Amino acid sequence: ISDTLNPTIWPSSFTNPANGQPYKFIILSPQAAGWSTSPDALDFMIRSLIQNQTYRIDTNRIYLTGLSAGGAGTFQYTVKDGINPTWPPAAVVSMSQATGTPTSAHLSSTVSQNIHVWGFYSPGDTIVGNASQVWANGIGSLGRYTSYGCGHGCWNNYYNTTYKELVNGVN
Repeated sequence: ISDTLNPTIWPSSFTNPANGQPYKFIILSPQAAGWSTSPDALDFMIRSLIQNQTYRIDTNRIYLTGLSAGGAGTFQYTVKDGINPTWPPAAVVSMSQATGTPTSAHLSSTVSQNIHVWGFYSPGDTIVGNASQVWANGIGSLGRYTSYGCGHGCWNNYYNTTYKELVNGVN
């Protein structure tokens, strides 16, 4: 966790386009020794940050993102796959998540918790990832799906702070 970020790489705050107010954020970036951070470990880290009280964390505004195996961990945490998270996320960005196809129970869990999901997947991905598409498309208006054509692992294009997606040809 770092509360001092290099502003040439990542801004120290973001301006909310709805109200023009700047908001600061905390980034928790677990690095797994194995396949992925488990949902239990993720819940432990989030609980620890909140209970520490050093950081003012709005538990209604926890956002998760994960790449490949990390996407699997955030998916399992969100859909309560073997865990009941202390604080469910407000939204998830899943990039080529390395999980099996989400079931109707997973989709129902996401919808019942009112969690927004933005899934990214490259149909040319020969490794994994279409679960991100199925999850985002399967939850109705809570989901958003972005198809990209550069294979598994090109998420740097989308984590770039200058990325803007065209929606119906408009930024």
